[in-house]
Amino acid sequence: MKATVLGMGLNAAAILGYGLSWNPMIFAFFRVLHGIALALNYTLLLSIASMIAQEGRVEETVTSYTMALAMGLWLGPASGTILNSFLGLRSLMFVASMLGFVGMVLALILANSLRSCWSRKFSEDERPRLSSLIKSENFLLTAVYLSFMFVFGALSAYAPLKARIEFNLRDQLIIFLFTGYFFIVFFMRLLLLKVERFGRRFGKLLAFSLLSGGLGMMIVGLSWNVPLFALGLCWVGIAHGLVFPLTASATARVTPAHLRVLGNSFYLTASDLGNLLGPVAVSIMLGFMPLSQSLMFTAIPPLLGLIAVKLLNREAGSKLL
Repeated sequence: MKATVLGMGLNAAAILGYGLSWNPMIFAFFRVLHGIALALNYTLLLSIASMIAQEGRVEETVTSYTMALAMGLWLGPASGTILNSFLGLRSLMFVASMLGFVGMVLALILANSLRSCWSRKFSEDERPRLSSLIKSENFLLTAVYLSFMFVFGALSAYAPLKARIEFNLRDQLIIFLFTGYFFIVFFMRLLLLKVERFGRRFGKLLAFSLLSGGLGMMIVGLSWNVPLFALGLCWVGIAHGLVFPLTASATARVTPAHLRVLGNSFYLTASDLGNLLGPVAVSIMLGFMPLSQSLMFTAIPPLLGLIAVKLLNREAGSKLL
């Protein structure tokens, strides 16, 4: 829990540093600090969400956490765009950092409230054993998540460039489109909470999410006007809204509670690799084909991810119900 408080504090300090930065090197330092904070926060908060879940309610708890995460990614840029018109970018960073420090205080309160029951729930005899994590289910779930995050990495890096170059959209409108994207992510996770025992539909929902991501990326790549571009974003947003809570809750189910920090550390490497490999793949393809076609071909990984879904249903289906 101390690491969670540290992560939230580093996050707030990094954002404050953005506002204080006076040259690129100082800004780069705070950017690295922010990356460390995100690595801590994403892993630890996801782990805490699954570890405090009541018996049989892991899916609902993890989905609620991912829904709150999507809400932040939706409301943050939207409110930032509005406030930037009144405050300016540097002042906006100061306001955001204050909210970040509020988050650190809330993390401290959470740590204090969990301290008394944490030691009772997880005994000292439950030492991490890596052999408990080296299972086909963990690898397959990570592969499924990676197949989508490859798409998201390419989308977040190059879709704004396509919108600016091919459609001459202003930055404010591009931000608005991506705010709508994260609203769809939030809405899909809200709908997922309404699906009673969605674990029983796990395979179908996961396959649908990957198909949706692939279709959306093809539409984004081939779009010749703004409505088609927005439609492609909607389909990828639907996939994003489903694939993370589905794979994260499944990872929690197949991982012993006292090993979930390690398990999520491995699982979330899919996000890091996807955000790295997606843009790199598009940049390589740009040497041979136009941007639109390069984006279209990033639809292939989620379609390949369907193979992992099929293997997952066959090998671990009963554990995910």
